[in-house]
Amino acid sequence: IEDLPTLISVPVTLHKQMTNEIHRYVQWKEFDLLPYTGTTASRAKWWDLVWKKVKHQPIRRIVLATIKAITSDATDMFTQADDKSADGTPRYPEPGEWAEASAQTVYGQQWGALIVDEIHEVRTLNKSYMAIRMARKQSGMTIGMSATPGITNAMDFAAIGWVLGIKAFSEGATELLQWKRNLAAAKRRDAASMKRDEEALSKLKSVLTGSMDAEADTMIKGEYVPMLEKTMEVCRRLFIGHIARRTLRSLDFAGQAISGLPDYHEIILPLKMSDAEMDLFERLAEEFAERSEKGKGRAGKDFYLGFRRSLSHPANYPPSGWKIPQTKEEFDVQPSTKLRLAITIILYHLKKDQPVPLRRKYGICFNTDEMGKYPKCNKLWPDEGYQYRSRGDPDHPDKIVMYSAFPANNAVLLRVLAFYDIKYLVLNGDVPANKRPLIIDQFKNGGRDDPRVLVMSSVGITGLNLPEASILIFLDTTWSALEDAQMTGRLWRLGQLKDVWVYRLLCLKTPDVYLNIMSYDKWIMHSAFVKADPRTRKYFLGHLGHQSHHI
Repeated sequence: IEDLPTLISVPVTLHKQMTNEIHRYVQWKEFDLLPYTGTTASRAKWWDLVWKKVKHQPIRRIVLATIKAITSDATDMFTQADDKSADGTPRYPEPGEWAEASAQTVYGQQWGALIVDEIHEVRTLNKSYMAIRMARKQSGMTIGMSATPGITNAMDFAAIGWVLGIKAFSEGATELLQWKRNLAAAKRRDAASMKRDEEALSKLKSVLTGSMDAEADTMIKGEYVPMLEKTMEVCRRLFIGHIARRTLRSLDFAGQAISGLPDYHEIILPLKMSDAEMDLFERLAEEFAERSEKGKGRAGKDFYLGFRRSLSHPANYPPSGWKIPQTKEEFDVQPSTKLRLAITIILYHLKKDQPVPLRRKYGICFNTDEMGKYPKCNKLWPDEGYQYRSRGDPDHPDKIVMYSAFPANNAVLLRVLAFYDIKYLVLNGDVPANKRPLIIDQFKNGGRDDPRVLVMSSVGITGLNLPEASILIFLDTTWSALEDAQMTGRLWRLGQLKDVWVYRLLCLKTPDVYLNIMSYDKWIMHSAFVKADPRTRKYFLGHLGHQSHHI
C-alpha cells in the first residue's frame, strides 16, 4: 500500500454521522481527519491553511468530503468533451489531457483509496457522476458502498460498474445497452397490452380491491419482469470478483451474526376496514377502471397515487369527499381504521418504556361502541408472555419512527397527532437539507418530555442511522422492498441497545400489499443480484401465512 491519503465521499446529510463513526474506530491522535465541505471558492485557502499544516504521514490522513464539495471542484476544473465514451456515457478529459491539475482541488492530489459511501447516489450521468469518475483516475483503488444499489432500474447497476471503472462493464457496454432497449420495449408492450385487453381492466380493479389472484399477478408481471431477471443475470456476471456483501445477518468465523444484535420483531396487523371506507375504495376502484379504459395515462397515475394516499385517511384524497378533521371530536366521528390504530400504538409505547408489544388476536372481530358508526374495530392486546432481551439504558426513553410515504398526507396526520397531545418531529424531502441535521439531533438527544415520535418518508434521508429509536410503525407500504429494508435498518443496526419492534398496518381487501407489486421490480432486480432475504421476499409477495386469504 502506497503512502497516500484516503478520500471519502459522503452525502451532505451524512457528513456528521460519518465523522462520529470514524472517531469511534480510529485511535485518537493517530490520524488526521480533515472535513472537506462547501464550494471550491469557499475553500480557497483550505489546501494551504489545513492540508499543508497536518503532521501525520500521508497514509494517516483522511479527507472526509461531501459529494457536493467534490462536484464543485470538478465543475471548476473540467468540461465535457464533444464525443462520448464507448458505453454511451459522457466523456471527460483523461489526466494527460488536463491543461493543469489545480492544486486547490482534490484533483491536484494522488489518493491511495477513494471510498464512495452511498454510491447509488451518483448513478445518474450528471456532474456528480463525472466528479467521482474523474476522482477515481487519481486513486490507487476505488470502493463503493451501498445497501440499495438498484434504486430505479436495472441500469443503475451498470452506472455503478462504469463509475467504479470495472473493466467488464466497459467491455460489456454494448450488451448492457441492448438489454436496456429490451427492457424499455417489454414495458411498452405490457402497457399496450393493458390498454387493449378489456379483461386487464377488471384485473386491475381486482388489485385495487384486494382480490387479486394468480392470473392477475401474471398479467401485471407481463414481459417486463422476466426480461428484468435476465438483465440482472448479465449484471451479476459482470460484477463477479468485485463484490463483497455484508448484512447484519452475515456470519463470522464462528457462525455467529457479525452484528451481535438480536433479531428485530415484526408484528403484521391485518386491519379490517370500516364499511364506509370499503364502500369508498370500491367506488374509487370503479373510477380507476373507467379512466384506464379511456386511456387517460397521466390521470390514471395521479389517481393511483391518490388511491394510495387515501388508505391512511380518505381525506388525503380530496375526490373521496371526506373532510380533514378540525377537532378530535370530528376525527372520532369519522376516523380512519389505519390512523386510529397507529395512534393507539403510539400512545401505548409512549406511556411506559419497553412495555410488552401489542398484537391482534387473529380470527376475532371485536364489536364495540368506541367507533360509533364504524363498528368493525381491530383491538390490540398486550403480549404478556413476551420477555425482553434488551441491554438498553433504562434512563433512555423509548422513541418511535413512523413511516409516512406521502409528505402531503401530513396535513391530516400531524393534525391528528396534535389532537392526542403527541409531540413529534418531521423529516422528509420537504425539509431543507440544512435543517435536517438539527431535527435528527433533536430527536436523538431528546429526553422524556421532548418529541419522541419522528414522522419520516424515505426521501432525503439516505444512510441515516437512528438506533436511538426502537419502535417502527409503517403507516404506509413502502414504494419497494428495498426501501422497506432500508427503513427497518435505520433502527435495527449496530448501536441499537433495545429490542426493535416493527409494526406493519395492512388494510385487508385493499391494495396495501398488492399495489406494491407494481414497483416490485426493484426487489426482483435486487434479489436477482444478491439473492433475496426469504422472510422479506415472503412478505412482499403477500403471503402472510393464515392471513393471506384476506388480502
